[in-house]
Amino acid sequence: MPTRTFYCVLCGATIRGDESFYGTEFSCPSCNARVAIPQLQAASTIESATRAPSAPPLATSRSGDQPVATFAPVLRAYLGRLMFSVILALTAVVVAVLLRDHAPWQWVMAASLLAWALTVYLSTLWKCKSIRYQLSSQRLIITSGLLSKHVDELELFRVKDILVSQNIWQRLLNYGTITILSTDDTTPQLVMPHIHEPLKAKEVLREAYHEARRAANLRTTEFIQS
Repeated sequence: MPTRTFYCVLCGATIRGDESFYGTEFSCPSCNARVAIPQLQAASTIESATRAPSAPPLATSRSGDQPVATFAPVLRAYLGRLMFSVILALTAVVVAVLLRDHAPWQWVMAASLLAWALTVYLSTLWKCKSIRYQLSSQRLIITSGLLSKHVDELELFRVKDILVSQNIWQRLLNYGTITILSTDDTTPQLVMPHIHEPLKAKEVLREAYHEARRAANLRTTEFIQS
């Protein structure tokens, strides 16, 4: 019988065997997940749609990749820094205006405090505006930087789980951190901090990656044949 090659959807481990593997179920030798190789007819359908483990069969082409949502850190997550910059600016005003003796050192101090306040405020804005998470029907695209840009992406069919964490303060202000676990070698864990309404965002992401798996005809207990 000809040798067949299969790939674990969860960890990408390679399994080689003959046609007797079809319709069987066993543990992956790499991740120990319980996996099943589909029947010959179903596996032939998958095989005709893909030839590499890094690109499972997609029901739609990249041109059908539709935007779903955009996520970004919220400014209220940095209230401490914003309040600190306001206090510095008010102190600069007090030093420059309210003191009677306008000595040169007072103007230098006021200018230094004002520059410090401006630096803190602009750095806080940079933290919020310099990163975007763009969710489409097939990918999560991470764009970071303002002047220089760095773009990374995560194929949604590789997502394994999504976690949300919030402390008491974050729950009061309705933001939190989303952590995405995936089988991507370059991005096994993606942390999205300070996201607005993280529970709703998690559901949007969850529905998107489940839909991407359905479009790719994949299950968590299924091997992909090359």
